[in-house]
Amino acid sequence: MSQKVLLSSKEINIILHRLACQLLENHEDFKDTVLIGIQPRGIFVAQRLTKILPEEYKVKHIDLGFHGHHFLQG
Repeated sequence: MSQKVLLSSKEINIILHRLACQLLENHEDFKDTVLIGIQPRGIFVAQRLTKILPEEYKVKHIDLGFHGHHFLQG
């Protein structure tokens, strides 16, 4: 089975930069804004957006993943 490329690396970068611009346009100060990347691939998108956004927006990462030790709790 052959693989099909849906978006090139350049196209993905353009999309991510446009999304970052839209976030800045719609959420000027980010004080009430949360950027959530849901596993498995959403976290990579959130991390890439974090690198594009200016540092003053203080994007934080929280791991909401399900880990084996959760079986031991409750």
